[in-house]
Amino acid sequence: MYEVSTFYILFQDIVTESGLFGLVEFIPLLRERIYTKNPFGRLFVISWISVLDAVPNMDLIIFLPEILDGLFKILEDPTLEIKKVTDTVLGEFLRSIKSNPARVDFPAMINILITHAQSSDDLLQLTAITWIKEFVHLSGPLMLPYMSGILVAVLPCLAYDGDTRKNIKETATQVNANLMKLIIVQSTEVTNKDQENKAYSMREKNGECSKKCFKKIHECFELLQRSFEIKYYLKF
Repeated sequence: MYEVSTFYILFQDIVTESGLFGLVEFIPLLRERIYTKNPFGRLFVISWISVLDAVPNMDLIIFLPEILDGLFKILEDPTLEIKKVTDTVLGEFLRSIKSNPARVDFPAMINILITHAQSSDDLLQLTAITWIKEFVHLSGPLMLPYMSGILVAVLPCLAYDGDTRKNIKETATQVNANLMKLIIVQSTEVTNKDQENKAYSMREKNGECSKKCFKKIHECFELLQRSFEIKYYLKF
């Protein structure tokens, strides 16, 4: 761990002091190596990501869709140290998402979370469902096209018994409740819009009728005026 901590400090100093480091060029290299199954390689990759995320003005969150799947696969590693470090990194990313959701591409990541939410690894499953809960809360209607996939992932969790998976069940229950609220809100908005459109259409129709009526009245008035003029002319 001393070597890793030393790496953190040295690498952060290099990246912070250098204006030449570019995430756009670096991310493809990171994405290629993030799927390594070697424990040391995984720890090394997590170290890179952790340091980059800690560097000021280094907007790593916009590249998260490219590395999120790999991070969840590393979280499944049987080595406790790797699990802890990866869980910490994912927690930091989730905090960044909650503090600045406008920078997040939610649709690009939801299917990754749906896949990992069906994992047999308890930590992996709980983390994925927790992320889904926050995605539904933060992005709202953007999650509606993915609702069937989300339900496939979370509904089986509602039947979990025992204390070992209690947190998973509770989080899945919250996701299910939030989806139901989202559907109700959307249905209400659609109903209100339909009513507004109908009211607008009625006003338009009434307006058209009024215009036609005024036109007819005007025509009748002109005919009456002409009739009076003709009668007056014949009289004299």
